[in-house]
Amino acid sequence: MSSLANIARIILSAGVVFTLAVINGCTAVDSFTSAFLDSNSHQQEDDNPVITLAKSCDANNAAACYALGKMYYIGNWTEVDLYTAEDLFHKSCGLQYDKACLTLAEMYYNGNGVNSGERDLIKAQDFYHKSCLFNNAEGCYKLGKLYYDKEITDTELGINSIISLFDKSCSLEHGEACVKLGQMYYTGDGIERDPIKAKIIFQKACDFNFNAACESLASMTGNSNKAPPSKTQSTSTTNTSTSNRTDILQSCNSNTPQQCVILAMNYYHGDGVAKNVGTTIKLLQKGCNLNHGPSCAMLGVLYGKGAAGGKHNLAITKSLLQRGCDLNVGTACDNLGIQYFDFDRSKTNNSNDIATAFKLFQKGCKLNAGHSCFMLGFMYHHGIGVKRDPVARDELLQKGCNLNSKLGCRLLGVIYYGGDENGTKSDLNRAEVLLKKACDLDEGASCSYLAGVYAAKASEQASDTNADTIATATVIANGRLLKKACNLNDGISCYMLGEYHITFDKNLVLAKNAFQKGCSLDDKESCVALNQLSDQIQSITTTEEIKRQQKLVYQQQQAAQLEADLETIRNLVINN
Repeated sequence: MSSLANIARIILSAGVVFTLAVINGCTAVDSFTSAFLDSNSHQQEDDNPVITLAKSCDANNAAACYALGKMYYIGNWTEVDLYTAEDLFHKSCGLQYDKACLTLAEMYYNGNGVNSGERDLIKAQDFYHKSCLFNNAEGCYKLGKLYYDKEITDTELGINSIISLFDKSCSLEHGEACVKLGQMYYTGDGIERDPIKAKIIFQKACDFNFNAACESLASMTGNSNKAPPSKTQSTSTTNTSTSNRTDILQSCNSNTPQQCVILAMNYYHGDGVAKNVGTTIKLLQKGCNLNHGPSCAMLGVLYGKGAAGGKHNLAITKSLLQRGCDLNVGTACDNLGIQYFDFDRSKTNNSNDIATAFKLFQKGCKLNAGHSCFMLGFMYHHGIGVKRDPVARDELLQKGCNLNSKLGCRLLGVIYYGGDENGTKSDLNRAEVLLKKACDLDEGASCSYLAGVYAAKASEQASDTNADTIATATVIANGRLLKKACNLNDGISCYMLGEYHITFDKNLVLAKNAFQKGCSLDDKESCVALNQLSDQIQSITTTEEIKRQQKLVYQQQQAAQLEADLETIRNLVINN
């Protein structure tokens, strides 16, 4: 593989072509390399806090990673780079630094600076939860608010979780959490009224000088049997608390399978109750015995993952998924089809198994299981069990994409990116739409392909008068796409991101981080580049040390000369 002197020439040329090699539902891309810049262009100042923090972060100092992330986030000592900031916050949070987890939660909640550029309440919930686990009072409070404000579905089941979260946050001296918890007890908001407990909570928050708590405490008249006039109580409000889960259990026991599934998921995720996979299995089994398709499907998936008994039970898995499929649950048909489909192309697929898988995928696709539509398109594309048929392939892949199958979007997008031997012509505009959707669905490789599409389109516009502007915009956009792809664990994208940092950012620290991740993802190019970069950094270090030594000698010579001059002047004064 040849080395290229300038990534810009590659990104802005039509020559960035990724080859389609779909195996196991994934695609591979041809990588590209670039020459390392001359070491003299990478001189760093010893007192640069970015470098100091980066070294400490590399040594897994969580606080350093967070501090460095904040610098990139606000542009202190470096340019604003929200994507790099997010990467650093992820690492810090992974090292159990509560503030980093909270910052990520806020970024996902507000859609500010995260890779998708849009709000993601599920991810926000996850990071609020992590920050709370690490005893961040704000994180506990914000997670409780997510449930209380019903911004996350099924929040009506989590009143005990809400109370626990506000209580923990209050115990960590978060004033707003104390006030909210006190108000809930005082007004009977989803729980049994307890004005005495409310007063204790208000007093606690007031003791650590939270004025709103002091005001709430002062407003209490002492009549503990009277709720504040501003609160309108209703039977539905006061009875939606502790009795809710009991009602669901009673409904499940009364053979209402939908309620059994709701309760099962509570136990599986630990929502308001202790996690208990055994109870989850029992509840889903009850629903399945009542011919509830989703219960059978979910139970089959759990057995397939080994969650039901510690190891995969193929016979039980197939039986449960077949029952779910027979009850018209598309995802059950899809998962069952996967059991019969051998993705290892080095082996010979059993023709009967392939025929069975094809039929299951057909039913799954008809039942709007997007992945089944992708699998059918995949089989038509490669002629697995059926003749190659680009028309049927494109129709099925498009349907899968419409149903948010990111692999369906990607495969069809790549086909339209470069065309194929079946006569499909390249259509960059259509490829862009498909690959952008896949990238937005967090399919890492698609983000790299999308960068290639942007590069090809920029090349077509290179003769325009605004070519430089187009080039700059394309480089920036592609850098962000490569960062997202690398974050989504696409190894080759991490390699390309490292090369991008070397050429455009001239930032060896970020390049090293990208190569390290790519290498950890078994990308050989990343491992080679990491070794080369380590040698280069060592060369830079050696060069800088020589320069420092030369500067020190020069300073010593200057000092000696100054002393000599002073001695000369002193002698002149004495002699005169």
